[in-house]
Amino acid sequence: MKKTAKTLLIGVMSISLAACSDNNDEPQSDGEKALAELNERLYVDGQFRFPQQAPDGQFYGYTDDKAEAKAKAEAMIGHELVNDAYTLTLPDNYGIVKVTPSEDATIYYTMYISVKGEEPKTCNIVDLAWYEDNAFSTLLTFKPEKLL
Repeated sequence: MKKTAKTLLIGVMSISLAACSDNNDEPQSDGEKALAELNERLYVDGQFRFPQQAPDGQFYGYTDDKAEAKAKAEAMIGHELVNDAYTLTLPDNYGIVKVTPSEDATIYYTMYISVKGEEPKTCNIVDLAWYEDNAFSTLLTFKPEKLL
């Protein structure tokens, strides 16, 4: 009886040790953490904040005014813009996000997003008038959508 109990105890301890050595408990790198945090800000309920990709391959979303555009850009990068621009560099070469103002009054900001594991994206925060100026309103399959 003692031998069976001892064998059972050794078996249970072996299983417990094996479960504790799971690789999922290892801490992520700083780059992985920063990318996960950035993705939490770039996606809302699993949807990319820029709701549309236009025929030119770039992503677009509009805001009601430049103040709202600035607030959205800052929320996405998690930093305040300095002189209307900011470059966020993720650790461990996990990528960059660069926000720049546009000379075109109907494009408030352009965001270049290049992160590990994804194709680079050029995203524009625009005024609704931008769609009208660029004749996108004539495309039946392309309807302007507000930036999430």
